[in-house]
Amino acid sequence: MARMKKYKFILLPLILLIGITLRFYKLGSHDLWYDEILSVEYSNHLDRLASDQNPPLYYIIIRLWNKFFKGNEFLLRFPSFIFGILSIIFIYKLGKFLLGFWCGIFSSFIFSISPIHIWYSQEARGYALSIFLIIMMFYLFLMSLEKDKNYLWAGFTVLATLGIYTSYFVLLFLLTGTLIMFFKEHRRFIRKWLISSFFIVILFSPQVLSFLRDIMVVKNNFWLPKPFLGSFLITLENFTLGYNAASMDYSISILLYLFLFFLGVLYAERRRITILLSFLFLPVVVTFVISHWIPIYIDRQLILFSPFYYIIVAAGLNSIKRTALKIMFLISIMLLSSFSLYNYYLDYIPAPYIHHIGVCIKKPVRPAVRYIRDNLKKGDIIAYSNSIVASPFINYLDDDSVEQYYFISSQIYNPYWGKIIREWMSRRKKPYMIDLTRSKDLTFKRIWLVTSLYRVDEKKIDYDTIAVINWLEEHYTRIRFKNLDGISVLLYEKR
Repeated sequence: MARMKKYKFILLPLILLIGITLRFYKLGSHDLWYDEILSVEYSNHLDRLASDQNPPLYYIIIRLWNKFFKGNEFLLRFPSFIFGILSIIFIYKLGKFLLGFWCGIFSSFIFSISPIHIWYSQEARGYALSIFLIIMMFYLFLMSLEKDKNYLWAGFTVLATLGIYTSYFVLLFLLTGTLIMFFKEHRRFIRKWLISSFFIVILFSPQVLSFLRDIMVVKNNFWLPKPFLGSFLITLENFTLGYNAASMDYSISILLYLFLFFLGVLYAERRRITILLSFLFLPVVVTFVISHWIPIYIDRQLILFSPFYYIIVAAGLNSIKRTALKIMFLISIMLLSSFSLYNYYLDYIPAPYIHHIGVCIKKPVRPAVRYIRDNLKKGDIIAYSNSIVASPFINYLDDDSVEQYYFISSQIYNPYWGKIIREWMSRRKKPYMIDLTRSKDLTFKRIWLVTSLYRVDEKKIDYDTIAVINWLEEHYTRIRFKNLDGISVLLYEKR
């Protein structure tokens, strides 16, 4: 890398250009999906945040953003794009501060082409903001340990508070920080840490009751499965290649990254690698343990801690002496990411559902809305049986003059999703949820049923929809069926 020294000043701008291009491409091309509709809904109605299990800061930011830049999908996702770009800059600064210039450059390069971070830099959710804040928090935390200046501790306290108001998983960062204080070389900072923690607790206290309520909601009826030991490997694979890689690519990438990871652990400066390992693994392990009682283990939340993984991998890459070998590894990382990104931009997820729990392709909703509008007759009603498609469809239809219902079967009814749908339907002029298992007959002459594949790898509809369709097939005549890029529209007519 000696020959590259005179070009050092262009490396970060070049990496930024790559990161900007990958995040800007197709930023507004997809219709909003279920989770993004929630962002719109809660940012417009902050009084309804009690229904959500996330802290409020991102919604407040989107509310303020929409006052000046309200518009299409591109504008709604633009804040996530900005936070993603800022994260590239500050992971460079963090890596450089920890382990030198080249570690900063390699960290920012890995982050800039990371498929999972590109995914969330193009989504109107709070994950990109959380990642940016945790990188900044960690940077100020290390600076505070290094220089012990009050203004640095104050800055860390403010960022940590903002972080908790963006993601409750930041609490795991603070737990790790508390344990770090018991390291021999850090004990002299315990007083400063306790003062900082005191102000964080005070500033977070208005949100405590909401936090406890959210824990109980998640504990009692959240949809996440329990993790298993293989979940750790899947998490690292998703940190590496995101959700869109093929199984073979995951296998190759994890071998490559883990090799560099272990080089970083072996050869980088011991004290700082220990801190990085603590902030990477302790939150993930604690999440894994908690998730056997309260289901919270999901990679889109755990990516908050992925920057520590990238910095250790970058340290391993930097430890390689031969320039040609470094370049070979860099090219390999770039190629593997490009394979996953190619699938991402094509809206294709080849891996099993276990690799993308809670994630699905953003389906085009507008064509289905146009199709129904063009064929809707007086007296027709629209019914939904899948919560993932109901919210976006209602948003894009935006017509309260059309009667809309949510059909369920109480035999397989999910209370968590039912609660969400009841809230959505309560905002319509005709707020009805109909349990078909208790209905011998319906008076509607024509019913448009709108549903969708959720777990796209299974190539089948969900069980709720199957029960609804079976009931309709028994009591009505299906006269039309159309699949519009993953959204199914069925028209039933009374016999």
